[in-house]
Formats: sequence, C-alpha cells, structure tokens
Amino acid sequence: MDAPYQAAPDVHVLPHNLPLPGIGVLPINAYVLLAEEPVLIDTGLGIDGDQFIDALTSIVDPKALVGRGFGPDGMPANYGEQLSRAEIDTLTEYLERTSGSSSGRDTAGLRPASGPR
Repeated sequence: MDAPYQAAPDVHVLPHNLPLPGIGVLPINAYVLLAEEPVLIDTGLGIDGDQFIDALTSIVDPKALVGRGFGPDGMPANYGEQLSRAEIDTLTEYLERTSGSSSGRDTAGLRPASGPR
C-alpha cells in the first residue's frame, strides 16, 4: 500500500497498486470523504489489513465516527487487552456474516459504501 494523499480539500485517497505481471499495475484505491459524517468508499485490498487501518486512522479519528444515538465510549479503547486475537477474529467473522460485509477488517464505526474505484 502506498502513502495516502489528499486529492481535494475533503477527499483523501488510500492508494494501492496491484502488480499484473506482463501488463503493469492495477490501481485499487479507497477514498475517504470528510464531512459531518465521514464516508469510506470501497476498502481497498484485504491483504493490506493493518496498513489500511493505519492509513485510514491517520486521516479520520475513529472516535469521530460515532453514529447518531451512540456515545463516544461505545467501543472500549482497550478492547485489544480485554479480548484475545482469536476472540477478535471470531467477532469480526460473525459481524461480517451477519452484516453481509466481505470487506475484511473494518474499523468500528466505519460504514463501507460500494462504488467505483
């Protein structure tokens, strides 16, 4: 994954270039639109995992993504200390199955939207 960059005042790009041997590269980008409620368009490649989350949180503070009707403490800051990695993976898999998401690991509060890359 390449470094994120700002494409316009309220638009950030999280770029990834997938090598295609003998052809070149296929750009696969995710976009963050900053607004009263920030929007994540697409989620890039699942193989980026932690790099994607790091890049995303460098643009948007997850605490700013609290949905209406929820308090700022909806997700404990130390859940990684309270749950094992296996428990987090199990919870993530359950949420993906029940929400219909197949986008990989999403930061709590982000609502992926589909659209062109």
